[in-house]
Amino acid sequence: MLPLFASIRADVSKSRRTQVSGRWLPPGTLDLEDLYSDLSMLPLCGSNLLRHLEKNKHLKFHGRNQLALLLKGVGVEFSQAERLFKARFTRHPDPSVTADEYTKKKRNYLRSVRGLYGVDSGKNYNPYCCDKIISWPRPARWQCHGCPYQTYTPDALRPMLDVMGIPRGEQTGILHAASTAKPKTACRLVFEASQRAKFDGPDVSHPHDYFRQARGVVRAQAALAAQDEFEADGLYAEAG
Repeated sequence: MLPLFASIRADVSKSRRTQVSGRWLPPGTLDLEDLYSDLSMLPLCGSNLLRHLEKNKHLKFHGRNQLALLLKGVGVEFSQAERLFKARFTRHPDPSVTADEYTKKKRNYLRSVRGLYGVDSGKNYNPYCCDKIISWPRPARWQCHGCPYQTYTPDALRPMLDVMGIPRGEQTGILHAASTAKPKTACRLVFEASQRAKFDGPDVSHPHDYFRQARGVVRAQAALAAQDEFEADGLYAEAG
C-alpha cells in the first residue's frame, strides 16, 4: 500500500477545503491513505468493496460504480481514485480473458471512473443511497456490490462483524435485522456497536451519513486522547 500512497499523496491540493457542501465532502478533503488506515469510518458496503478489490484485483460494473462514487462522496479526489483503480485492476476473474484483452477493458474501466467524477463533462453524479444499492440484483459470480446485510447470509456476515471488532453477543441483533429484511437497521446497529456511539437517525439511509457520523466519532476520540495527553504532560511538568 505504501508506495501507491506515497505517489498519490503528492497530487493532493495543498489548500484543502474543509467546509461540507450538503451531504458530500469536497474533493481533496480526505486522503485515501487516511481512509485505509481506519476502514471503520466506512459502512460495510464500502469496506467490503475495498477489501474485494485488494484481494481479487477487479470489480465488476456495479461494484466499480458504487466504489468510485463512494470515494468521490467522502472527499477522495479524482487523481487518487484513478491511481487506486489503475494500480489494483491487474487481472480479470475470468481466466479466458487474455492480458491484452484486459488491458483494453481496463482503459474503459478507468474512463468510466473519470466519467463518474465528471472530470471532462462537469456532470455531478451523486453517490448511491441505500435504497438504490438495496434495489440492485444480488451479486452473481465475480460480483461484489450492493448491501452486505441484504446479500450475505448470517454465516457469511459473522466473520465480517468479527473483523470489525463487534463482540459476538452484540451480533445477534444485527444478524436478526439482516435476516428479516431490515438491512438499514442492521447497518445502524453495526455503527452503534463499532463506534460506541448512537447513530443520529432512525436507520442508515445513505452510506455517506454513516461515514460522516463515524468520522465525527473518530475525530472526537482523537481530540479527547490529545487532551488527555496534554493534561498528562502538564502533570509531569508540575511534578518535575
